[in-house]
Amino acid sequence: MLRAGSLDEYKILKQIFKNNVDKLTEKVKAFVEEEINAHYSDVDVNDFKEDIKKYDQLIANGGTVFISDLNSEGSEGSFIDLFSFMEKHPKLKDLKLIFYLASIQSNELDKAINEKFYEDHKKNKEMGRGYNYAVVEGAGPIGLYTTFKLFIEGINVTLLNDRSEEYTREQFILLDRKWIYQLNLILGTQFDQLFNEENSMAKLLPNHVGIVIMKNFETALMNRLKYIYAKKLAELAINGKAFDKEYIDGLPLNTYFGSDFLGIPFDLLFCAGGANDRIRDNFLEEPQVLTESKNYSSIYIDKADPEMLITEGDYTYLSKSMIEMGIHLEIQGFYEFIVYSNISHYLKSRYGNIINLIIYGVMEDGYGYLMPQNNNFTHETLDLHVFELKQRISIATNTPKALVNFIEEIKAEMNENPHWEEYYLNFIKELENKWAIALFKYLASLYRHDADKLIVETEENEGCDEEDDENLYFKILSSNTFWIKIKGVENPAKRYHTENDSAIVAAVGDANTSAHFFTGSGLSRLGVEKAILKIKEFNRSSNEQLNLKDMIEVALKEVRNRVLEKTKVHLNILPGIYIC
Repeated sequence: MLRAGSLDEYKILKQIFKNNVDKLTEKVKAFVEEEINAHYSDVDVNDFKEDIKKYDQLIANGGTVFISDLNSEGSEGSFIDLFSFMEKHPKLKDLKLIFYLASIQSNELDKAINEKFYEDHKKNKEMGRGYNYAVVEGAGPIGLYTTFKLFIEGINVTLLNDRSEEYTREQFILLDRKWIYQLNLILGTQFDQLFNEENSMAKLLPNHVGIVIMKNFETALMNRLKYIYAKKLAELAINGKAFDKEYIDGLPLNTYFGSDFLGIPFDLLFCAGGANDRIRDNFLEEPQVLTESKNYSSIYIDKADPEMLITEGDYTYLSKSMIEMGIHLEIQGFYEFIVYSNISHYLKSRYGNIINLIIYGVMEDGYGYLMPQNNNFTHETLDLHVFELKQRISIATNTPKALVNFIEEIKAEMNENPHWEEYYLNFIKELENKWAIALFKYLASLYRHDADKLIVETEENEGCDEEDDENLYFKILSSNTFWIKIKGVENPAKRYHTENDSAIVAAVGDANTSAHFFTGSGLSRLGVEKAILKIKEFNRSSNEQLNLKDMIEVALKEVRNRVLEKTKVHLNILPGIYIC
């Protein structure tokens, strides 16, 4: 919420800044030209353009610090949230000039922003009301972002990560423009390295939306945190138990785990470990399922030739009839693969007509036999979401019901024959690869590529074909089908008491705050923003009756409702689950 007079203040600040920048820039340019004309008439003015450019960048650095001031003073009610409003409001439109000036990156800018972060940390620390130490559990994007925001708020933060060093996430994620604006400030020069370099595995789309590979995003955030907060992260770069002794003075909740447990003291514990967060489950509750489940396919393919484009843009959405997939499924040998496999005769006969079941839908008659659900004039539909960068293509789509059911029945048969588990797992993997290749070649055919000249390798057949100039080569990095359902914690915050102390535990991770990935909303940092905003509000208030736990809980429940609103277009909300 903006306080009265905020917009007028912003307009005044904008005009002062813009006028000063314009005057200084014009004076420098005029001075250079006059000096050259007076004393160096044979010198080309263009020779000094680079120096003038550097000067302009130095002036712009001040604008970036100004932007950080605006951003840090209001979180979700900040300058960033005004951006879309400014585009439509004629009197505020020029405010965007400050933002564009602030997006210029340099090493000097990094230094200035870091100093501002430290100043904010120290200033906010002095304003704190007893919540001085926090533990953030989960070192994914949400956990890293939470760590950064808590540090700025003046809180000493310990970041816990239980993943092994080999753990990586290759999937593309979509970042909405608020994420992008925040990252431009947080990452500094690393923002350009992540999004703008020639071979970067990320891309800025129109309207300031970004796509990036999860592990690259996590690495950039972690590196930036190490730079800003080097001492703590160096001592607490943990995978399990490697804590520095300086910080192991006992945990307020250590009796929960037993007297032998070594812990880290905290006033706040933010659980950001995702859908399968065991610490959240132990301290708060297991999340309840809020929506029905749907199955989706996710495919990541690397290109041998980065100059080769399959689609016509960075992001493509297509809704297509399944009928044209038939030829590609046949070429991948779906029928033969099932017939000559070692799965049961029952499943072979039940899914012997799988291509038609995929195309026309599947239903079961009264005798347990499967048959196409629709006639020749009605087909199943594919909703394709395609991201394409120079080196990689990502395809996400709904999985046909027949393929979903087949895989589930194979898994059930595997559970009845545990000694054949490896065979069944390999069968499922090869089946998903065949589906992925058929889908990729179908996509390519929509853009008039010759599918026969697209050679797609998997781990199993890599290097089998000798490369030549006539064909185009690709490799499946991963292909899988998976279930999506939205889960949420009904009570996302709780206060624990010991004899002399207490601590607040709150869930800000994926299960509580992330919308369905087809909504285009990207990773939800809204839970983090709302929780930090309540900490800020609490610290700046003299009202002794305020209860921070209750404030955070109400805010996170509002976030859950917002997630369900976005999700219900794609997934039906279960009976008994209400959006307040």
